[in-house]
Amino acid sequence: MRQGAIVQMWKQDYANHSVNSTCKKGAIAKTAEGKLGVVTDDAWNDDVQLRFADGEESGWIKADSLTQATPSDAGYEALLQSWVVWCKESAMAKTAEGK
Repeated sequence: MRQGAIVQMWKQDYANHSVNSTCKKGAIAKTAEGKLGVVTDDAWNDDVQLRFADGEESGWIKADSLTQATPSDAGYEALLQSWVVWCKESAMAKTAEGK
């Protein structure tokens, strides 16, 4: 199969793949158990991974099992503050690498 055909098939598959806003990268989602985490990458095959306030990362979680977290949820502010630190650390690491 030609590379162009493979790329076209991938684009079509990706275009047909719907993702709700709860599971977009950077969103704060709540697990069925009530634990809050930041979505670390856009959903693929209906699965996502979360990073929690303590830095722990989840395994793959079905996106449709998550709900959108709200500022009134316990732990929301702590997770938001952790996310800001992670973003700054990532930006500094990229700058140090010259990227």
